Amino acid sequence: MLISGIVLAATFVGIFTENLHGFHRAKFAMLGAIIMIIVGQYYGFYDSSLAVHAVDWNVVFLLGCMMAIVSVMIPTGGFQVMASYMARISKGRQFLLLFLLGSAVTVLSLLLDNVTTVVIFGPLIIMVARSIKVSPIPFLMAAALLSDTGG
Repeated sequence: MLISGIVLAATFVGIFTENLHGFHRAKFAMLGAIIMIIVGQYYGFYDSSLAVHAVDWNVVFLLGCMMAIVSVMIPTGGFQVMASYMARISKGRQFLLLFLLGSAVTVLSLLLDNVTTVVIFGPLIIMVARSIKVSPIPFLMAAALLSDTGG
């Protein structure tokens, strides 16, 4: 188990230091996963049949489809229309905007998976925040927390 902790720590160090070495974090994550599988097979704590059955494929496909929808809506301007509408309703008032976005995120997370809700609202929140010239980080954090509360 110590070796798996070392592999995990090395993977995180590689991901966090992406700017220093230029090796993309996705490649580090994949490399860490491959090394963990090899180490798990060697030491006997990894069973591939159990791992495949532990994956909730409905969630994987749902997230994949939602990412595809989001990637289509960004260039077509769908999020831009929604962002301008929310910015117009809130009239630049951050608290009202937070209330509107938070309410929408909470209601949608009752119907969809939490991560899916954040994937849908993430680009929208960033566009709305940029349109009123504020940092999107507090709004994104609120969306993440409220999606968990709602769903």
